[in-house]
Amino acid sequence: MTRVSSSSALSKSYSSYSGVDIRVIINGFHCGNIQYISYMIQREKGPNYIMGSVDPISFARGKRGVNGIIRGLMLDADMLNTEAFDNEVALLDKDELFSTGTPAQVPLPVNTSTPQPRMVPKYRNLPLPIQETRSKYEWIFQTHIKHKMFPGGSLNDAAWDCVEGAVTGALQSVGIAVATGGTGAIPAAANFIRAAIFDCIGAVAESALYDGGFIGLAGDLYNSVTMWSTAYEERLADLEKWKLIYEKKKKEMVPFTGTVLPSTSTLITNTPVNSSSKGYDLTNLGSNYSIVKPEYLDQILPFDIVLVAVNEYGQSAQMRLYGCEITSANSEMNVNGMTLPYSLNFLARNILPWRSFDLQTQA
Repeated sequence: MTRVSSSSALSKSYSSYSGVDIRVIINGFHCGNIQYISYMIQREKGPNYIMGSVDPISFARGKRGVNGIIRGLMLDADMLNTEAFDNEVALLDKDELFSTGTPAQVPLPVNTSTPQPRMVPKYRNLPLPIQETRSKYEWIFQTHIKHKMFPGGSLNDAAWDCVEGAVTGALQSVGIAVATGGTGAIPAAANFIRAAIFDCIGAVAESALYDGGFIGLAGDLYNSVTMWSTAYEERLADLEKWKLIYEKKKKEMVPFTGTVLPSTSTLITNTPVNSSSKGYDLTNLGSNYSIVKPEYLDQILPFDIVLVAVNEYGQSAQMRLYGCEITSANSEMNVNGMTLPYSLNFLARNILPWRSFDLQTQA
């Protein structure tokens, strides 16, 4: 047998299909992010026993069920937002709908009426202005002094509050001295701080309190008051300016008429019902429901899954799962993960088992 005839005979023999030979088709679209699909057929069967026999004399046959699992990778969109389910719609209760989000576009008659303009805020996410509630000396202490105190150590909250009060009081004394043009308050401030901190936390080594001890701390308080008092006043002025700008921008309004679709489109914007509204409208039952794009995979109406297998020998086969319903969707992510996997569990009404078909004719 020649090599050519041997290869020809092999291509006509039985062959198998690997995962790379199989494509998953849902609603007429190839789902390229699926990595795994499985199904299982179960049927209730039970033995019939009679007295005098340890073995069943027959088996009762009951209901059959088909279920399966789909696993894949979330590449650029959730499975719900892929082409396979792009045109899906469902009639949903208003309590099932999100109160915000992109309105669904569904195939309903085009509304040709002109939208009535309404005014909406121009700026929707303005950051709130900062409120400075600290005094000048509290701000100087927390910004420029506190991080230098007790190097290598720590205090509880109550002790810190006490120390902060003592140092802030000393800062105020130094500030008065600076305002009167004198520096004689520095030794007095050092003595005041020494006594106040002793009352707060007891005896403490000067080097453990501050680099340079009490005299060094008092000197830094003097320098901080002379350097940062003006900066504090400028900060208050800047915050007041931003508050005025914020109040002005908050009042700016612009007209809004909603989304306008192209004239050639056969779709309209169907705005979801606000799920925050309470009660069930008994005077207009239809207002309690909307035809919208599903927001969860389990809201998708039954669909068919087609598996098409074609290998390099030229063999081809297909199988189908009819009336599939998704029952659960799972996903996970973690700091070490390189991908976003997902898993779907589904039920099916019945299946068409694997069968071969001719690629040159319609499957």
